[in-house]
Amino acid sequence: MGSVEVARKMFDEMCERGATPDSSTFKILITCYCKVNEVSLVDQWFFLLLLV
Repeated sequence: MGSVEVARKMFDEMCERGATPDSSTFKILITCYCKVNEVSLVDQWFFLLLLV
């Protein structure tokens, strides 16, 4: 499992346990997706960040 998958899994587990993601959480995910060139997912995560 790569670092992007690990980061996403941790995000999902965090939310399932009732934790609220903050800007640092989204920054980590956006950085991971940038590093693997997943631009469409970067856009989605950035949009979600704006909703928080």
